[in-house]
Amino acid sequence: MTWQTIKLGELARVRTGKLDANASDENGLYPFFTCAVEPLSINTPAFDCKAILVAGNGDLNVKYYEGKFNAYQRTYVIESLDEKILLPKYLYLFLNEYVNELRTLAIGGVIKYIKLANLTDAPIPLPPLAEQQRIAAILEKAELIKRKRKLAIEKLDKVAKSIFIEMFGEPKFNPFKWEYKKLSELVSKLGDGLHGTPKYNDDGDYYFINGNNLHHGVIKTNSSTKKVDFDEFTKHKRELNNTTMIVSINGTLGKVAFYNDEKIILGKSACYFNVKESLINKTYLFHLLESQYFMDYALNMATGSTIKNVSLKSMRNFPIPLPPLDLQEKFCNLMNRIGTIKVKLNEGLSKQSKLFISLQNQAFYGQL
Repeated sequence: MTWQTIKLGELARVRTGKLDANASDENGLYPFFTCAVEPLSINTPAFDCKAILVAGNGDLNVKYYEGKFNAYQRTYVIESLDEKILLPKYLYLFLNEYVNELRTLAIGGVIKYIKLANLTDAPIPLPPLAEQQRIAAILEKAELIKRKRKLAIEKLDKVAKSIFIEMFGEPKFNPFKWEYKKLSELVSKLGDGLHGTPKYNDDGDYYFINGNNLHHGVIKTNSSTKKVDFDEFTKHKRELNNTTMIVSINGTLGKVAFYNDEKIILGKSACYFNVKESLINKTYLFHLLESQYFMDYALNMATGSTIKNVSLKSMRNFPIPLPPLDLQEKFCNLMNRIGTIKVKLNEGLSKQSKLFISLQNQAFYGQL
C-alpha cells in the first residue's frame, strides 16, 4: 500500500526552546527537555501541548510528552497542526524511526547537530487517521514490552547495589572497619592510553578506545569508532590481559569496563590496571568503582573546569576498603547468578528491539 508523502513542515509546527541548559531547577514542577535522554526539571513552563521533542545536537533522540513543559534552545518542539490529519503519537513513532536518518544528516565537528530544515523537509508517509491510530496502537504495544524488559534489567542492577551495601556496608563510611589499601597495592600495572592522535585506518582491525566507549563493564564500539591498523596497534599497545580493568578518567569520569581480548588501543581518557586477583576480586572492585564512593573521590581529585581529569597518581592512591577475599568471592557468585538472568533478559530485549524495528519498517511503508 502506498500513501501520500508530505513534508513534515506542512503538517506540524516546528520550533525550539529558548533556554540555556543551566535554567533547570532540581525542585521544579515541570519537565525541562534538553538534548539528554532524561529530562531535567523547571518551574516555568513555556509549552502546553502534545509534543514530540527531538534533540538538536549530540546523540539525537526523540521523546513524547503531553502537558506543560519547557525546552532547551537546541531541542526541537514539534506539534501537529491538526490532529485529525496527523496523529501526534503516529508522528512520534515515525520520528523515533526517522532519527536514524537524521543522524546521517547531522553536521559539525565534535558535537554533531541538525538544522531546522532537516525536520521540516522530512518526508512523512500520511495514511488515513484510522490507519495512523492502528499503527500507533501496534507499535506502542511493542514498545511497552521493550520498556518492561529494560525496567527489569534496571531493577536487577538496583538489586546488585543493594546486595553490595548489605554485604560490605556503604564504602564512604566503611562500617565493618575493613582495612584500606591503595589501588596501586592491588594491581601489577597501572597506566593510561595514547596522549595524542593515532594514524587512523578505516580498514584497520583495531579500535581506538576512550572513556566514552566504556559502559557498565563492557567496551562498546560502533560504526563511528575510529580504527587503526596492526602497525599502529603495535606502536601504541598496552599490556592488557584477562586481569585488566579500564576506567574513564578524562571528560566523562567513572565509566568502568573489563578487558576481554578486544582488539583495541587506548586513548588518554582510559586508565587501565591489571588486578592482583590473589588480593582482590575483580567483581568487587568493579562495583566499588561504579559506586558513588569512587565518583565522589574522582570529582574531588579531578582538575580542570570544563573537562575534568583525574591523574594517574590519584588513581594509584584511591583508598579501597578491602573485605576478606572469601566474602568478595561470595559476592561475585551472587553477581554471576544475577548476570545469568540479565543475559537472558538482554537476549529477549535484543529480539524485541529487532521486532520493533521490523514493525516500524513495515508500518511506514504500508505493509503492517
